[in-house]
Amino acid sequence: MQAFCYIAFLVPTPDYTIISMPRYTHSSNESFADRFIQQHLPSPLQQWSLDQLSLHTSQQDITLSIKRDDLIHPQVSGNKWRKLVGNLQTIQDKNRQTVISFGGAYSNHLVALATLCANIKIPLVAIIRGEEPPIDKWNPRLQYLQHLAVELIFVSREEYRQRDSSDYQKQWQQRYPNSIVIPEGGTNTDALSGVGSMVEEARKQVLQQHLPPVSHWIVPVGSGGTVAGITTTARAPEKVWGVCVLKGAEYLEERVSSLLKTKTSDQYSKSDYKIWHDFHCGGYAKQNSELIELVKKITAAGLTLEPVYSGKLFLALQQWLANGIFPTGSHIVFIHTGGVWQNHQPSVS
Repeated sequence: MQAFCYIAFLVPTPDYTIISMPRYTHSSNESFADRFIQQHLPSPLQQWSLDQLSLHTSQQDITLSIKRDDLIHPQVSGNKWRKLVGNLQTIQDKNRQTVISFGGAYSNHLVALATLCANIKIPLVAIIRGEEPPIDKWNPRLQYLQHLAVELIFVSREEYRQRDSSDYQKQWQQRYPNSIVIPEGGTNTDALSGVGSMVEEARKQVLQQHLPPVSHWIVPVGSGGTVAGITTTARAPEKVWGVCVLKGAEYLEERVSSLLKTKTSDQYSKSDYKIWHDFHCGGYAKQNSELIELVKKITAAGLTLEPVYSGKLFLALQQWLANGIFPTGSHIVFIHTGGVWQNHQPSVS
């Protein structure tokens, strides 16, 4: 339990704000969530004209709104808070003493989870995919995790493939008694309500800004939790479209359907959402010249994108508009799920 002392006495660098909270108890965890919401939510819902973003369509009266969850918090950005807030509640309810989770060396999920764990004074064990690099070669995310006294355990890519296995997770829980496992990306049934609250939040903003009713919620898809959470709260005739950023990830439909069934029995089916597999650009974090130029152009126009998630969603949006796929009068809400790390690189010692 020495990690409690290391975390408690950290002095964050100026670019990295850790919310000062009392030592972890049931009541302190609840007040942390309340305080986070008060300080950082709601995220803006911005209207952008198609001309501003050099988008073209033959259809008339298309409204484009961008839900700027990327602006929620420098480290707990995008959909990370949405997916993790329900998991924080489970930690509180079960009084767990250690959190275990998984991710790659560039994982935004682990950065967000580490920040939250530091604030509720509970240790985080991060299982990292791949061989441990020399410490002088650690990227800013790994440095940040180390700065927060996260226990980093590097495993082979072959072993990492077992991350979703219940037997594999139990092995880690046996090693760390009274622990809880949060899956890679934070995607589980606990994540759905937090994502659903984002939809409700955006729907209120639509009314406040006197905008047309939402016709399409569009979102990038990695692990499936965000598109599942949106689907639980979307109302007919709203459509939920996800853009998969992975190659060969047709299993995602089954995963999303399983999440929806655990949440709502048989209320939802595949017809309520669609995952597009045409815009991965070769696979996760892969880029081509079209994507690179698009991200540069849209960022220069004032909307900061990154090429792993939001850039690929924008690539899809551009093609959908050009092909006239949206009916006249559509109101599209683009969910910006964050991941723009380069604007917040720390100076970690």
